[in-house]
Amino acid sequence: MPVSDYVRAQLKARVQRDLDDDHLESDVYAEQLQMRGGMIDEGTAPKPAHFARFEPVMNADGSIRALRFVFPPYQVAPYVEGTQTVDVPAKIVLPLVAPAYRPLFRAG
Repeated sequence: MPVSDYVRAQLKARVQRDLDDDHLESDVYAEQLQMRGGMIDEGTAPKPAHFARFEPVMNADGSIRALRFVFPPYQVAPYVEGTQTVDVPAKIVLPLVAPAYRPLFRAG
């Protein structure tokens, strides 16, 4: 759940910034925020299939500093927004990683 919560918060903050930049009327803003927030909630529900696409984000020393989760169009945003990504820091992911793989990560 920590990964899902983190990703959801990052995506919702991004949507809010984008909508703020668009200077929409208040009713349109609220409608868009609700619609896009619903897509994010549904697409980031803590289900393995929702988080199946990811890649490591590496430090210069070869350790993993984050996992970049990749969300295809329609999973968390309208098609026009394209593929969405969120980098989840190692400190959030590490408690969920099997002990044998923890040395690959460097949190901090």
